[in-house]
Amino acid sequence: MTVPLVIPNTVETRLLWTFNGVLRAINVLHFTVASGLVVNQALATAWAATVNTADTTGTDTLRAHRSTTWVLSNVGVRDIRTANQPEFQASVAQAGTSAGEALPATNAVTVTLRTALAGRSYRGRVYLPGWTESDNSLNALITTQAQAAATNFVNKIRTLSLSANAMTLGVTSRTLGATNPVVTELVRDNVWDVQRRRKFPVNAS
Repeated sequence: MTVPLVIPNTVETRLLWTFNGVLRAINVLHFTVASGLVVNQALATAWAATVNTADTTGTDTLRAHRSTTWVLSNVGVRDIRTANQPEFQASVAQAGTSAGEALPATNAVTVTLRTALAGRSYRGRVYLPGWTESDNSLNALITTQAQAAATNFVNKIRTLSLSANAMTLGVTSRTLGATNPVVTELVRDNVWDVQRRRKFPVNAS
C-alpha cells in the first residue's frame, strides 16, 4: 500500500509536456507556502501564468529552443499539507518555436537544484525535454545557449513563483518529511541525459 505524501507547508506542482499531441514528460516541483495559502483552481491558473512568463520572456527563452512538436501543455497544483487532496490543473499551451529537427523524445537537459545543505536529501533535478538539432553541438553535446535557456527557465520559475504566488521552490524529501528551499540552479553538465517514459494519464491525481 502506498502511503500518501504529506509534507508540512508544502504544495506539489507538475509541468506536463506533450510531444506530437501525446503526454510525454512530467516535471514535479515542490514549493513551501504559508499556512494561509489556499490551493484551488485560482492558484493553478495564477501559477500557469507564472510558468508561461518563465517560458516566453527574457533572453534565451526555453520556448525558443523547443521544437514546434513539443508543447508545454498544462500545470497542476496539489496541496500535500494534508493527505489525498485533489490536483487543480490549468492550461499553458505553449508550443516551441524552434524550426530545428526534434531530437529523440527521451533527450533532456538536467538542471540541478541545490539547497544550502549537502547530501541526497537536499538536492533535486529537473529533466527538461523538447530540444532540437540546433541545440546539439558538432560533438553531440548540449550547446551553451541551450544550457543557458534551461537554467534561466528554472531560475525564473523559482523567482517569479515567490514574487507572484508566494511559493518558495524547494527540494522535498520523503525520508526527512520536509522541504528545504532552493538557493541555486545549474545545468549538471553538457551531456544529454535520457528520461525514460512511463505510462500515466494526463489527469492523474
